[in-house]
Amino acid sequence: MYNYIKGAMDLEPTNHNEFYMPNGLGGYLSSTISNNCYRKHNAYLIHSFEAPVKRQVLLAKVIEAITVEGKEYSLDSQEYSDHLANGNSYIDEFSYDFIPRVKYLVEGVSLIKRMAPLYNKSAIGIEYSIENNTSAIVEVAFMPLFSNKPLGEIDTYESLEALRGSRGNGEYIMDNGDISCHLSYSDGEVVENSNKYITNMLPRFDYNTGDKRLDMAYTPIKIVVKLKPKEKKLISIAASTESLALDSSSIINAYLDRYENILKESKIKDSFARRLIISADSFVSSRKSTGKKTILAGLPWFADWGRDTMISFTGCLLVPKRFSEAREVLLSFKEYERRGLIPNMFPTLGEEPIYNTVDGSLWYFIACYRYIKYSKDKDFILDNLYDTLYSIYYNYKNGTDFNIHMDKDGLIIAGDNLDQVTWMDVRVGDLVVTPRHGKPVEINALWYNALAIMEYLARLKGKDYLEFRRLKAKVKRSFNKKFYNEDLKSLYDVCDPADPSVRPNQLFAMGLPFKVLKRATAEIVFKTVESELYNTHGIRTLSSKDPRYKSKYEGDLMSRDLAYHMGTAWPWLMGVYIDSYMYLNHNSKEAINEVKKIFSNFNSYMHEYCLNGTAEIYDGDEPNISRGCSNQAWSTAELLRSYYENLLKRHEKIETLD
Repeated sequence: MYNYIKGAMDLEPTNHNEFYMPNGLGGYLSSTISNNCYRKHNAYLIHSFEAPVKRQVLLAKVIEAITVEGKEYSLDSQEYSDHLANGNSYIDEFSYDFIPRVKYLVEGVSLIKRMAPLYNKSAIGIEYSIENNTSAIVEVAFMPLFSNKPLGEIDTYESLEALRGSRGNGEYIMDNGDISCHLSYSDGEVVENSNKYITNMLPRFDYNTGDKRLDMAYTPIKIVVKLKPKEKKLISIAASTESLALDSSSIINAYLDRYENILKESKIKDSFARRLIISADSFVSSRKSTGKKTILAGLPWFADWGRDTMISFTGCLLVPKRFSEAREVLLSFKEYERRGLIPNMFPTLGEEPIYNTVDGSLWYFIACYRYIKYSKDKDFILDNLYDTLYSIYYNYKNGTDFNIHMDKDGLIIAGDNLDQVTWMDVRVGDLVVTPRHGKPVEINALWYNALAIMEYLARLKGKDYLEFRRLKAKVKRSFNKKFYNEDLKSLYDVCDPADPSVRPNQLFAMGLPFKVLKRATAEIVFKTVESELYNTHGIRTLSSKDPRYKSKYEGDLMSRDLAYHMGTAWPWLMGVYIDSYMYLNHNSKEAINEVKKIFSNFNSYMHEYCLNGTAEIYDGDEPNISRGCSNQAWSTAELLRSYYENLLKRHEKIETLD
């Protein structure tokens, strides 16, 4: 999937090439090509006290050093406040194919490192294949960097002083009073370090975004292995929150076998789709509070959000044919539906969920509909979720929280005061950056789809479906009458009051399963989207012609918040853009060839920044730097869904009622 072959590497291009390897519990193993802690979130062992949240870093990384004829060569690659450690210069090869493999060459000594987490456990394994090709005795030292910080924070002397180390049988145990990190090793001698702290570690990503704090780690010991001349050794180092008989090779093989099984179950042979399927698996996690599966919004920092989960649902679970897990996700949200709303943020144990989203419940309809289309399992939806979907419909029609209600024209109104309830939801104090109170365009496109899906399900269930059909027709008339902006050849982003901002939300009027916008109008407005919003890395959130347009997402939090939906390019919107493009071009061969080019670009982008992942956002203009969350669920999931539906399965006609 990803290869750097031969030759020493500079720190700069390797310290931000990250990878994330999930454990299915909200934790993950994350590092970079050079083993640099580029951000506060890079760590080998992250424990989730309440899956998938309340994450704690226990082991930041392991630093290796090789001593040949009395001279030590450190493989540490890290930016510090006062110097650069350039162990990356000894890298001879790097590859990433589900797991990282890095080969170091030092004065006739070869060290190959592979690692992976243990799925459904807070545990990781590191395998070292070492060859001493010299005529001297060689020492290889492995120094663990222990941590005691919540994920996303920094360690301090105060936090690290709470750690207590002890030796066990073939392991070294680090305890913080709440959880232990058991470090096991297959060979070597534990040696005490005279200097027990590494300080002044500079997480460059966080430094560039306004957090100027330095990080540190606790390093009380190192494990030293000796190799005779011409000797080869296979060394296992494992870390876990339990005292387990862990072998790193077994952990790595189990991790690879699991991915092979996921790909086998998908029955998909296309290499790009298979790559996206493995990427999408990063976000599927258990949730302790529900006892069911959920979908994380992104790594490294997001938990599961209702809106993101529903948008990511098809790509993460349906395309790979993970139908059992898909049912768990749908049932979890059914359990927490209140007054027609599904949670925007799930609760932790003993806490109430947060419901501040108008689109989450409407995307729930899309998820249920697509579940039927992919699984052919109508009964599950009809028997378990029909009443929940009807409750959403009833409450949206008659009124619920956050001023969500249907107006006399059949369209949905949402939002009031400081409430931000659409996906463009940034608020800085009392400043609402993208005020969208009124009738947002994508909300009403989703509402139309919800009505069409209710009609479809009512017919399957043998119930009266005419009320949905009549209201659906009314919504379509009102939508086409109110939303088209003749002056800008675009759809208003919001009606009542009218907001003429040219934004990507209008794509949902032509790209969802049920098309609310008339084709003739759609052909006009799509040209505007194409010329003003299209970017090779995603769809811009605001027209590049708009004087408010911000091409870069950078600086401190305030500066970034003000740019978040004001020009940044979002890859997840490429899914509905391609759906619209194919629909308007009648799935022609020419359209297929153009779409293939778009996906080919994203195949290349997955070699950059986050390896085998897709970023949350990119700058709106070249060079389109990766920003925000480095590995985002709906970015990957929507690319996979759209690729599958428009190219791999384009011969299958999508059933509609229009």
